[in-house]
Amino acid sequence: MFNLKKINRKYGFYISQIFIFIFSIFFIGRAFLDTININIYSGLISIRNTVISDINNSFFENKNKITIVGIDQEFFNKENISFQGLHRGYYAKAIENILYYEPYVLGVDVLFEKKYKFSGEDERSKMLTEIYSSYDEELIENLSDKIILGATYNDSSGEFVKPDDSLLSNGADIGHVHSKIFKSYDLGIYSRKFEKNNDSYLDSFPAKIYQNYEYNKLNSILSQGEAVKNEIKSTNDFYSIGNINIPKVNMKGEDFLFTPIYELNHNNFNYLSLYDVYHNKENLSEYFKDKIVIIGAVDPALQDIKPSIIGQIAGVVFHSNQILSFLNKDFIYIFNSKEIQIIVFFILLINTLIFFVFKFNGSQKFIFFLMISEIILFFILTIIFSILGFYNNGFSIFLPLGSIYFVIFIQLSFTSMYYITEINFIKNNFKKLFGLYVGKNVSESGDGYSKVGEKKVKKSKISMYFSDIEGFTNISEKLNPEQNMAFLNIYLEKMSENISINKGFIDKYIGDAVMAFWENDDKSYLAVKSAVLNIISIKEINALVKEQINVDINLNTRIGLHYGEAVIGDLGSDKYKLNYTIIGDNVNLAARLESINKFYGTNICASGELIDNIKNKSDFIYRKLDIIQVKGKEKSVIFIQLSFTSMYYITEINFIKNNFKKLFGLYVGKNVSESGDGYSKVGEKKVKKSKISMYFSDIEGFTNISEKLNPEQNMAFLNIYLEKMSENISINKGFIDKYIGDAVMAFWENDDKSYLAVKSAVLNIISIKEINALVKEQINVDINLNTRIGLHYGEAVIGDLGSDKYKLNYTIIGDNVNLAARLESINKFYGTNICASGELIDNIKNKSDFIYRKLDIIQVKGKEKSVILYEIFPKFNSLISSTEKEELNNFIFYFETGLELYIKGDFDNALSNFKNAKQIKNDKSCEIFIERCEILLKNTPDNWNGVWKHTSK
Repeated sequence: MFNLKKINRKYGFYISQIFIFIFSIFFIGRAFLDTININIYSGLISIRNTVISDINNSFFENKNKITIVGIDQEFFNKENISFQGLHRGYYAKAIENILYYEPYVLGVDVLFEKKYKFSGEDERSKMLTEIYSSYDEELIENLSDKIILGATYNDSSGEFVKPDDSLLSNGADIGHVHSKIFKSYDLGIYSRKFEKNNDSYLDSFPAKIYQNYEYNKLNSILSQGEAVKNEIKSTNDFYSIGNINIPKVNMKGEDFLFTPIYELNHNNFNYLSLYDVYHNKENLSEYFKDKIVIIGAVDPALQDIKPSIIGQIAGVVFHSNQILSFLNKDFIYIFNSKEIQIIVFFILLINTLIFFVFKFNGSQKFIFFLMISEIILFFILTIIFSILGFYNNGFSIFLPLGSIYFVIFIQLSFTSMYYITEINFIKNNFKKLFGLYVGKNVSESGDGYSKVGEKKVKKSKISMYFSDIEGFTNISEKLNPEQNMAFLNIYLEKMSENISINKGFIDKYIGDAVMAFWENDDKSYLAVKSAVLNIISIKEINALVKEQINVDINLNTRIGLHYGEAVIGDLGSDKYKLNYTIIGDNVNLAARLESINKFYGTNICASGELIDNIKNKSDFIYRKLDIIQVKGKEKSVIFIQLSFTSMYYITEINFIKNNFKKLFGLYVGKNVSESGDGYSKVGEKKVKKSKISMYFSDIEGFTNISEKLNPEQNMAFLNIYLEKMSENISINKGFIDKYIGDAVMAFWENDDKSYLAVKSAVLNIISIKEINALVKEQINVDINLNTRIGLHYGEAVIGDLGSDKYKLNYTIIGDNVNLAARLESINKFYGTNICASGELIDNIKNKSDFIYRKLDIIQVKGKEKSVILYEIFPKFNSLISSTEKEELNNFIFYFETGLELYIKGDFDNALSNFKNAKQIKNDKSCEIFIERCEILLKNTPDNWNGVWKHTSK
């Protein structure tokens, strides 16, 4: 007869190897393997650099030829300027001071795209244009033929962004600073097209610096004549500068050059801050004389940080490393995807052939030895190639260890799985049956006496357990056989679980009775714990019986516990049947203690010997019940009832406590329920006055949205929205007071209250896109949400409001609370998302993390006191691009300048500034103030104070 199992066993190995081959070839080109390869390269580069530097002392000495002038935090702090204040006059002066010492070449890793020119015809714009134009002229005068300026590549347009032509009029050259992000790492691309649809190329910034360094260095040596500048050439295989050849690696149609990263930190090169160079022209010879000097940003806030192969690195340091590799004539060659596929194919082919040869001749160990040997061999070869390759031809060769190891690992894993499956099939099935029929804890034990089948026995002091169901005969007579079996399985499953997890050995089931024992150190403690858990489980068992076989049973179980000496071992025939069990007088006594529960109306009876053997008696509640002499015994027994121990009460109490805390946190407020201060004792109706930060939010046009949804969609939509809003508030330590439909009311009492309130508001506005997507995904409705938020800081009353018998609300009340609500609604008037009071802004400790503007001075309806109003933009300062930041700063400058003039009553000049702001950003508030200025120019109030009264809420 055809036997499928035999066919599978016979050909399983061949099928597994064919699967491995196909699987490996398919996955070898995947991106995650390229990432693994590059991560391994990073470690190999560190090893290689260490070895080569120890062998060749001059390897790192070339670092002394390079000086970095960093645009760093020290410069901005000492100059007391922002990033926008870094004008070209600073560069002009620094370049002048550097050139004074005659460096061989000076690279400036800064984009001087176009000359400064301020829009607007007012006097201020003209004055600024004149000042900044003078800086441009100073810069042009100092840009000699020793200078290389940076250009970059715009991937979207396919063009280079290069310096203004006027900056190149005195002989300065350019090189592209653009590096290609490939597989999450920064790799220097050897050249890119200078103009779209043009065959001309622009050489890289480091290559141009090195070319000019060699040329100017040679010129300084020659007594007469002029040196010839080395030509930068590109062939199919190499990128050449003079006598150095850099191997090219083709990655997805583009040629890359790989250079080692020697140093991650700018301080490991000769280093000066731009501040020191700008203000000092004296005693700098050692930094600049006959050096390669590079000016560039090292402050992470300037966003010129690149993810290099061995870590985060500033752009100017990245260029310095490439130049250092040119000086060392040291480069790296890695294999591209096609080359890796060829290498891996041959490894797979050879290994598979070897496996087929050795599979059925008993040499499985050789297969595993071969794979481990291959892992070590390829690692050693990579080290050798990476080091000797450098001395042989100027570049190190790195094997694709990630891909190679992946294939070996797959082969090793699948082959091992095959053998393990084959070998362990019988073993696992035997162990499973052995554990069930002999006893799980004995089958897993490692001591000598647990070797069941050898008929070994021992005497030992143990804790014994007997249990029985009260009135089982009456119960079983009411059930049919199937129900009886199902009922007993439910019951014994739960009893056995509690014994087994407490390291007990279940000797046997005798109908509904359970016999077990403990040999370990905590034997008596664990026996009592198991007994208590089993009594507690009766309610659960009753419910399971009702649920699974639809029978109402009110169980009562009785348990007897004793501690004493017994014989343990195999009982029976070693040919037909063995039972690993316990025997002796003490075993019989434990069984008698179980049955005696009926006389005393108890659930758990234990002997005095067992109680005396418990180490931590305080965990349980027990009483001395009697001194008895059981039938057939002469010795009296001190008889103890374990009348539902403290564990039972602890279980009940903790269940209520934990569930109450969970519900309390959800219905009252998570952060208040977890607070340890006195005022968080909700229910005691305590109140206090405190200065807090308050938050109100509301969905714009919620009524219109809700009318388009059915009730189920409405509820689902609100749950998605409120879940995200609440998350951002809660993780920022805010207390959510209440939901009022779609509106959210929250407050902060902690030290960073205003900072965290603003952070939550910004995160909630940013989260709107995510909420829109979740609503679409979960309820298939397109909603374009807009949420408005009001923030205020001031004194309020905090505490329990309501009846202490029927309903309480832990909340805040007061005028300042009402004002926060008004600030939310006022967003609609100005077309903003987040409005905050001046009091809240003044209370923020780290204002620089946010972007905000002074928006107006208002008087809300029903209030006499004016409020300074601010708009907080839903952006984090550190996460926006320099272009967007510059645009926002310009917009804020013009708007706030206009607002100050407007408050002073200079409506004409205010109007001009508001119009300039509107040109930068089409903003509703600009339109409001333009309209106001035009009205006020015609009819200026006599008592003008800049405060605008809002007549509606």
